[in-house]
Amino acid sequence: MIREQACLSILVLTEDSAEGSCETVAALMKKMVLLVDPACRTHLIAFEPQGEHEQRAMRGNLWKSRSPFDRQKIILLGRAIAAKLIEDPIGFVAFHVDGDRRWAERASSENVAKFAEFVSTYVQPRVHDALRRQRDRDALAASDQDIARAAEAALARLLRLTPFRSIEAWLYQNTAEARRLCQAACGRHVAKIDGWAADRGALDELEDPKAELCLGSEHHLELARRAFPADEVFGANKSYAAAVVGLLDCADLCAALARTHA
Repeated sequence: MIREQACLSILVLTEDSAEGSCETVAALMKKMVLLVDPACRTHLIAFEPQGEHEQRAMRGNLWKSRSPFDRQKIILLGRAIAAKLIEDPIGFVAFHVDGDRRWAERASSENVAKFAEFVSTYVQPRVHDALRRQRDRDALAASDQDIARAAEAALARLLRLTPFRSIEAWLYQNTAEARRLCQAACGRHVAKIDGWAADRGALDELEDPKAELCLGSEHHLELARRAFPADEVFGANKSYAAAVVGLLDCADLCAALARTHA
């Protein structure tokens, strides 16, 4: 039996330092891309975990630090993202950062604003530089305008995934699995979980979702993988839906997903 090769690759970056965090984000994203393209075959997507340098810069939101002591780590993160974005065949980067606000207060999210600043300071210039070096090395007939358009397309492949307030607001949407895990642990939160199943938008408005249940981060991957109700969560039209729409807006991603079709 010949194993099919991946049609696209996505570097997964996450601020979550818990064990299995990259796998958790990848599992959530697999459900998202099926909403973008129901015919895509997710086993043909290679999800790459962050490396050591990226881990150092992502942990504890160091990527948005202004301390000179952190600058070199952030530079290396920006360089790794830029390198992935200009790969041939083209690569993608999924950047998970929590909104740290309730969905109703999303306009005041510092992380969203800092992400835009990080991209313009540490990623965009390196993408431009790499494309210019590529042009000069290969003697390509590409004008500065061509480089600018290529850089814009590359930066569109940097996909921000932002749960509000935190990633538990997405994971606890798997109310069937959360209910099962809670019953095995203490059983005290079953009524609350049932309430979320009836009103899925409520999870995005909690001050601290991870403090609501008896479940620790060791269950994150189970919640992301086991029958995650993506359609229902999308229907809540809050932060999960916004992330899916962000993927749908990436033309290169839609084209790459189409290449996975049977």
